Formats: sequence, C-alpha cells, structure tokens
Amino acid sequence: MEDKNGNATTTTYSGDFPAKITAASGRTLTVTNDGSHITKVTDSSGRLVGYTYCSDRIPSPG
Repeated sequence: MEDKNGNATTTTYSGDFPAKITAASGRTLTVTNDGSHITKVTDSSGRLVGYTYCSDRIPSPG
C-alpha cells in the first residue's frame, strides 16, 4: 500500500493472516494469531495490544 507521497507499507502474510506490517520508516507491527483470530499485535518497540474474543464477535482489547 502506498500513500500520496509514495511512502509504502508492506504486509507479509502467514496463511490467511497478516504476520508483519512494515512502514516505509522501517517500523513494524508483528501480528500473532491462534489459527482463527488475531490474538495480539506487537510494535517494533515491544509494546503490544492483546485481543480476546467472545463467540467469534468483534475483538475486545485485552
């Protein structure tokens, strides 16, 4: 994906799920899944957001 200034964001997939998202600046988001849902997203500084699901509904930040 590229913005109007030509800065590209690259997404790498593992099966049907995004595994890593890399910005033009080199910053990354690593995406972890359990085979059915995304369970956490970790940035390049080590900060993370976890997700829990209730009956396959929209995730709630964990």
